[in-house]
Amino acid sequence: MNTAICDGLRGVRRARKARWLLGWWMLLAAAGCAGREVDPQVMWGESGSGDGLFKGIRGVAVNPGGSVYVLDSGNNRVQEFNFRGGFQKKWGSAGSGDGEFNGPSGIAVDKDNGNIFVADTGNSRVEKFDRNGKFLKTWGSSGGGDNQFSNAAAIAVGPDHSVYVVDSIDHVVKKFSEFGDFRVKWKTELPDKRVATGTGIAVNARNEVFVLERTGNSVLKYNASGGFLTSWKTQSTFPYGIAANSLGLVLVTDFTNRDVQVYSDGHYVESISIKAVSPFKNFPYWPQALSFYQDDMIFSTDRATSSVPRVAESRVF
Repeated sequence: MNTAICDGLRGVRRARKARWLLGWWMLLAAAGCAGREVDPQVMWGESGSGDGLFKGIRGVAVNPGGSVYVLDSGNNRVQEFNFRGGFQKKWGSAGSGDGEFNGPSGIAVDKDNGNIFVADTGNSRVEKFDRNGKFLKTWGSSGGGDNQFSNAAAIAVGPDHSVYVVDSIDHVVKKFSEFGDFRVKWKTELPDKRVATGTGIAVNARNEVFVLERTGNSVLKYNASGGFLTSWKTQSTFPYGIAANSLGLVLVTDFTNRDVQVYSDGHYVESISIKAVSPFKNFPYWPQALSFYQDDMIFSTDRATSSVPRVAESRVF
């Protein structure tokens, strides 16, 4: 791989903000640029229960202003940081009351109004907060009904404020209004009709819904009403997190290879690994949950079982 050529191609693409991504990424791949390592802009975190410490991170979401919300599942709370990892506030504790959590596994932000939605998995519900962490609403209970969940594994918010929850036990996606009103649901199935176990979900600016599933290690793409559009098999034997941006890119974290895979229109483009930087150099970084900030930067979290749980901000394009 010629590093100078690869960096030059990426630089031109960034400058043009091109939408014709597939041909551009194919050019990168042909030049041997399909695998690289990036230095994080910032990396922070340690194991513990104090401010800025984590115990089993399960999700991350970023609002347009650069506030970073980390789902600290082991401590049953959400922590908010600024763009550079500075601790701002926290909310939540163990329990089943308003604003409390029981092993939450997903978090999403409405990009327009800043409202925050948490998949409170152990309590079989969704909780809604404002941008400051004030509790607003909850909906859901245990079961298989329209407003119920067996295992709310992941959550996403669309550009029209709709809330999508993937249930990995019932093998469905359920769509709600931002106020918790049920809209529609659909089964997650592979093209060969095998039931797909959805574990991640993302929605892009065009209201296209992407479900990450582990039955066939694939990405399933739907329209906003649940109409199946296409699917593709990932390069991973253990995909974990998924994110989508407005330029047509879909990112998938690969637990097995400890990297982030980039796809354009379902075509594999490249894999990106994130360096472990000081003071974490002796602890390899295993990206799992991730969220786009704008279109060329991601915030990712280290694997939930890491002895040094961390968050990294990385410019990837």
